[in-house]
Amino acid sequence: MANIGCEICGADNACTVPAPSGGTMDACQPCEADEIRQAEIDTNWERMLNTPLIPLPA
Repeated sequence: MANIGCEICGADNACTVPAPSGGTMDACQPCEADEIRQAEIDTNWERMLNTPLIPLPA
């Protein structure tokens, strides 16, 4: 069996996992968790940018 390297950090013993942007990627467990967390941060950021601001009283 071939040893798969992580696409992000280069560590050995990575697994092919779903990529947050679609498709797949080879990632070790720490990098996979980081990618999932970053996707959640990006989603929350986009949601915040699309939320109208409430004007402050003058």
